[in-house]
Amino acid sequence: ALTEKMEKFALAIVDGKTNKEAAISAGYAEKTASAAGARLAKDPEIIVYIEMLKAQKEGRSLTSNSPKVKPKDTPEN
Repeated sequence: ALTEKMEKFALAIVDGKTNKEAAISAGYAEKTASAAGARLAKDPEIIVYIEMLKAQKEGRSLTSNSPKVKPKDTPEN
């Protein structure tokens, strides 16, 4: 499970911050933020969470590529 700091880091990354900036905004010490950011950016759980956040931001789903609403001119056959 992700900690609150990890979630904040992921949100900052999605907002376009660098790994170091995201780590600082998530509450990591500025002195260790560069190393923390590099480590967090490689964490598989965080990577998945970032992809999910990006998908939500873009209004798409990671589980399905099909449109949620059918276009009206699509034949029903």
